[in-house]
Amino acid sequence: MIEAPSPATSRAADSEAPQRLGWFIGGTVVSTWIYGALTTYSAGRCVGGPTVSESPDAWSTPEATAPLCASITAGPSTVVYAIVAAITIVALVLARRLRHRPVPQNRMLGAAMSATALVCFVSLILARMWIGSIDMDDWDGSTTFDVSVPAIVVDVSVEITPMQPSN
Repeated sequence: MIEAPSPATSRAADSEAPQRLGWFIGGTVVSTWIYGALTTYSAGRCVGGPTVSESPDAWSTPEATAPLCASITAGPSTVVYAIVAAITIVALVLARRLRHRPVPQNRMLGAAMSATALVCFVSLILARMWIGSIDMDDWDGSTTFDVSVPAIVVDVSVEITPMQPSN
């Protein structure tokens, strides 16, 4: 025979549900914040043009070449945020459906928080590995940068810096 939960047990479960939901939302916010903060990166380098040891008049000589400069800016990807948002929405809908069954609700919220943390952690590791593979010091103006990483958004700009007039 199945027994109905006692009023004391029901009240304890009802008071635990908002606390678990708070932990889920807090953990999701912290995971996404850490991902966003640690995937922001920028670097730049210029090649060509007169060197620092040359006189300022070296800019005006006909053989002086204009420097070629590259800059890379990387930031968090909206794809990762969309995946986290989808997990969060599904978890909140399921939490509402399971509101009268606290044990399955708590398990589901814990699993959803683990999933969001895992998505953010794996994306962060991929982004940091890509960022670590960039060697701007060896860039000579002729090589290209591989920007095919879904964990971050990358903006690469290469431009010729205008020659500075001599005074």
